[in-house]
Parts: sequence; C-alpha cells; structure tokens
Amino acid sequence: MNYVTDKKVENKTITKDSTQIQLKGALVSEQVKLSFKDGNGTSIELSDKPKEDNSKIGQIIDKDGNKFGEINYETGVITFNSEFNKYFPAETENSKEKPKLELTITSQQNYFSFGLTTHTSKGKIDEKFLIQGSESLNSVMSKVNNSKLGVTMFYDSYSDKVTMTRKETGVYNNSENGKEIEFAGGDFLTQVLGFHNITPDTLGNYVEAENATFIINGLETSRQSNTFSMNGVTFTLKKTTDTPVTINVNNDNDKLYENIKNFVDKYNELVEKIEKKLSEPKYKNYLPLTDDEKEKLSETQQEKWENMAKSGILRNDSILSGLVTQMRTAIYSAVNQDDLDSAMKSLSAIGITTTADFTTAKLEINESKLKAAIEKDPNSIELLFNGTGATDGQKGVIQRLYDKVNATMDQLKERAGNSYSVNNQFTIGRQLDDLDDRIERFEDRLADLETRYYSQFTAMEQAIQKANSQAAYLAQFFQ
Repeated sequence: MNYVTDKKVENKTITKDSTQIQLKGALVSEQVKLSFKDGNGTSIELSDKPKEDNSKIGQIIDKDGNKFGEINYETGVITFNSEFNKYFPAETENSKEKPKLELTITSQQNYFSFGLTTHTSKGKIDEKFLIQGSESLNSVMSKVNNSKLGVTMFYDSYSDKVTMTRKETGVYNNSENGKEIEFAGGDFLTQVLGFHNITPDTLGNYVEAENATFIINGLETSRQSNTFSMNGVTFTLKKTTDTPVTINVNNDNDKLYENIKNFVDKYNELVEKIEKKLSEPKYKNYLPLTDDEKEKLSETQQEKWENMAKSGILRNDSILSGLVTQMRTAIYSAVNQDDLDSAMKSLSAIGITTTADFTTAKLEINESKLKAAIEKDPNSIELLFNGTGATDGQKGVIQRLYDKVNATMDQLKERAGNSYSVNNQFTIGRQLDDLDDRIERFEDRLADLETRYYSQFTAMEQAIQKANSQAAYLAQFFQ
C-alpha cells in the first residue's frame, strides 16, 4: 500500500491533575514522540511502542523501556499513569497554580488515495478519494457508493471478495480499451481489493458491458438500457426471444396530465423551500448561547432562542439565489428538438406559466390549454420535458433542472460537505479547523499570561512582606 504521510507537530500543556491529552486524528504506531523539560530543566523524550496483544493500543516509554502511560492509535488519546508525575516541578506552599509541563508532540497520520473513472450517459466522470489508514472497508465503500460515479461497491464475507458494478447498463466507452470503470492512482483497488488487470480474457468474473439489441418494425437497433422510450412509448425488455411480439399502444392523456401536474407541484414545493430560506428574517440580537446562559433557561426557552439564532443563516445566499435564477431560465428557455412541434417549444406555449405574484418563481397550470396540447401532440410534450441532447438548448425542461440542481448540490458539498466528509474536504470544515487552532493558540497565550501574573503577584507579596518586616524592625527603635 502506498501511503500519503501527514506529519503533525502539536504543543500541549498538561497539569499535574490531568491524566489525558487529545491529539488530532488517528495515529501511526511507533511514530509518536513526546519531548519536554522536566521540573529540573532536563530535556526528556518519550516515544510509543505497540502492545503485543493489541495493535490499537501502545505504551508511552522512555529509552530504557519504563512505562509512563498508554496511547490509543485510533482515537489519538494519550493517558498518563502515576509514574509520569515525577517529571512535574515540585509543588510549593506559596504556589497558586498546579505544576505543569509544556509538551511538544510529533506524530504521523497515514492516508492513501485512489481514483475512479466511469463512463455514463452524462459523460466521463472522474473522482478521487483520500482515505485515512484507520478507516474500515465499509467506510470506504460508503464513500464510493455515495459519490457521483454511479457505481455500487459490495463486499461478500463468504467469498471474501469485493464487487463493483456500474448502476447504468450499456456501453458508453467507445475507446480502444472499452472499460466502463477505470482505476487511476494508488494501489488500494488493485493490490488490496484485487481489481488489477481485469479484462474479459484474464478473469472469468469480469462482466463486459453490452447494449440491448432488438428489432422493431423490421429495423435492427440497440439501446444502452433495457428500458428506453421510442415515439413517446416506454419499453422494458425482460428477456430474449425469437418470437415476434405485437404491441398495441393507446395514449393515456389523463395519466400524462397527472404526471405533469405532479411535476409542477414538486417544482413549486422546491421553490417554496428555497425562497423561504432566502427571505427568512435574521435576528442579530440572538447570538448562540454559552453554557452558562443555557443553565439559566429552560429547555423550551433554549429551543426558542436557538431557532431565532439560526433564523436567516441562508438569507440572500448566493448559491441558492443562483439556483432559483437558473431554474427560471431552464423553465422559460425554448427546447430545440427537430421532432418537436414549433408551436410547443416552451412551457408557456402549453399553458404552464409563472403565477401572478412576481416575487416568486412558482408555476401554475392552465388546465384546458395543457390538455389541448396533450391531445394534439403527446410526442412533442414528451420531448419538451424529457428531450436529450448535447447542448442545454436541446435538453428538455426536466433534464435541464436535473443538471442545475445537481451542479448546485456539488457547490453546497464543496462549501458545507455532507455526512461522509471530513473537515479538510470542504470550506466550512477548513474554517472550523482554523478556528480550533486559533482557539488553542489563544488558550496557550492565556495560560502563559496567567503564569506571568501569578509570578508578578507572588514577587509583590514577597516584597510587601519584606517591607512590613523592615518597618516593624525600625519601629522598635522609636518606642
């Protein structure tokens, strides 16, 4: 396995009453070093050594093998034992603070990366994955399955093998190698999961993508999926046959009208949710509650306060407002399809327009006009909504909206991540990590400032005591 190594140096302050410190991320065994000066000013260096009976737990030892605590490589928690107390400065009666040590901890975290490329109906899709060495196979498969690649990765414990299947059927890669799924970079997929050198000639468990081939009205043709539409009729091929099949088709105009109405309802529902967030009032006086403030409020009061504090977070958000604009454009722009009736190239031409309220992008239906258009040319209605093409102008309304919403989801993921993202993969996460680092540095500065003030006040008290003693000594000569 080729790893990408991430070396980290962290500074931690530990008092005599503390027993644990928390490091960031999972750690690599035998790569953790702790250095500090003890109470006598002597430089000390400790390191880790994995336990023989548990590779996830290590021991903190000195060069002679003396044990001073344990380290959990998965959680990054170091727990010190009582033997570690000998390194702290001696505690004096006049000291107002607990003895402490300034630790410098050097550690390593291992990551590996791999890339996947799939060929789909939407074109070639590439995606790279950065995986922490301690992550489970289930976590890796979940990231792949939830990516935009359109593949499903599955592990079978009985055979101890992993399979990868593209969700779409058919041939989309017409290049010389003809592979619908390709691997790029890293050896996790090839050497660990055994996907390397997969071709129809070398491995019997490789299933090559094929198009569905059939004859309709004497014309031999093919499709990339077993389900396809032709002349407004959707076909699903269930099995192969040499016997001719006769199909009678009657238009169900009422069903088509209901489908379009459902589409408009869902569109309006989405627009309403987005517009509500964009116009939501922001209450600047309701700041997030501190722990002390929460203790003074009941649970109901806390909930009400937090709802007010969260209100308006997405007010006038550029990504969401941009999506509404793009959806308007997708709805109003003409669809340029050769087989589409020239009088039915837009939704407004078939009776679907915006409402009289100019402040919203919601749609409304002229029922009689839409039903007349369906009765006149249902094939054009199909192309208007579901038409495909290489350019945005050729695509139907639904295809355009699908592209716009997906692009916006990618933008949101880049900014805010999702449930499978780690902080360094999205903007807000990186900002949070930066704030954590700044808070940690500020706390260290406060600790140093506190130490300085204690030292100054101790010196002042000593000076006052000395002055009082001298005054008392001088006073005896005037009695």
